[in-house]
Amino acid sequence: MSESLSTQVYDFLLAGILGGKYAPGEILNRRQVAAALSTSAAPVAEAMLRLETEGLLETLPRKGTQVRLLRPVDIVDQYILREAYECQAARLYCGEHIAAEKGRLLQLARSVDIGVPYTRDTMLLDIQFHHELVKLAQSPLLLNGFDRIMKLGLFYQINMMAQTEAQERASHVELVDALLTDDPRAAEDAIRLHLHVGKTLNSI
Repeated sequence: MSESLSTQVYDFLLAGILGGKYAPGEILNRRQVAAALSTSAAPVAEAMLRLETEGLLETLPRKGTQVRLLRPVDIVDQYILREAYECQAARLYCGEHIAAEKGRLLQLARSVDIGVPYTRDTMLLDIQFHHELVKLAQSPLLLNGFDRIMKLGLFYQINMMAQTEAQERASHVELVDALLTDDPRAAEDAIRLHLHVGKTLNSI
């Protein structure tokens, strides 16, 4: 089996899930996906298993593999894990790491702040900004965990957009300034406050 072919199938399905092509609860038939991509069922099965491991698909007895349903407990868990990753990262990168990248981070922060709220483009910019912050912690495992949980976060947000009401938005520019502190506890408090502004535990 070609690993690159499996990765192509994975990318195709991931784009469909995060792009709204496949709705929560929709059954994905391996043979149909394979036929659509002119490939065998083997790389499709491998790609779907990877997506299931990442929490975007789920297999149900006598039903098959479906796009994961939106369950309040899963959304709360995703939010809790995101906060844990970001708060730990902030303790590691605060101060000089932020200062060294301040110009680049502020440019990205402004792009997020002026973006149209609750659109996919602005969500992607927001995730990129926070990815760049976590990356400054220089911990590959921490970054990989964050990226994985944010795939779920984007999936939840995209499928909840129609239910989203206007909420207060946190300033990313102000966050960069707050993270310039050399105090890890203050940095952790700053990122936690940022993540909580305009959010509740049933919305990400």
